Amino acid sequence: MVEMGRHKVFREDVRCPHCGSNWCIKNGKANGKQTFLCRQCNHRFTPEAKRHVHPMWLKKRAIDMYLEGMSISGISRVLGISLVTVYSWIKKKAEWALKVYRHKCLMQRERKCKEISMDEMWTYIGCRRGSGRNSKWIWTCVAGDKFLFEVGLRNEETFLQFYNQIPEAELYYTDEFKVYDWLSFDKHIKGVNAKAKTNRNEAKHSVLRDKLARLRRKTKAYSKSLLMLCGSIALLVIKNNWI
Repeated sequence: MVEMGRHKVFREDVRCPHCGSNWCIKNGKANGKQTFLCRQCNHRFTPEAKRHVHPMWLKKRAIDMYLEGMSISGISRVLGISLVTVYSWIKKKAEWALKVYRHKCLMQRERKCKEISMDEMWTYIGCRRGSGRNSKWIWTCVAGDKFLFEVGLRNEETFLQFYNQIPEAELYYTDEFKVYDWLSFDKHIKGVNAKAKTNRNEAKHSVLRDKLARLRRKTKAYSKSLLMLCGSIALLVIKNNWI
């Protein structure tokens, strides 16, 4: 039987930096330099390109600066590293933090607390103003020394989703938002009588706005994706041992 198609061409002078294969073909030029396409993993590359390997301490410094209220563009300027590179470091760490946070939430669900306070904090994603701006609400819960959150709309659906993630409590303290009427009447304290407890949530909100540039009011920094918003909050929660 005759084998159809192009024969594999293995080059001794070129190796794919992504998978290490020698099965590479020429694939045009970029800025006057020959580029190749790896037929093994479809990675396009230039053999002469310099690939920077940044030390771990530099990545950690960028994350620490981010969690102290600096914007990603500000970190890029101070460290002299491209914006795309800094963003990729923070995004990767935020995705990891969100997975860890979700896992710890499942553990918290089995707890029983004496009292829980709940509140909401407004923010937005997409763009700073105009029709492209999507309002989001960060639902927060303080259960003892633990802090839990959920991001979504200010409606029953998001509340019930959040409620199913938090521990069971003997008393719930909230504001007078109508959706909290889902809570058991004999366990629910709301309004002025709950203010002393919901102040704990307001204190956490203040820390979030101080430490994450994307949550501050009247700033150029904002969230373009829900993943980065949730991941950034999870990153700060884990750093501060709030869960």
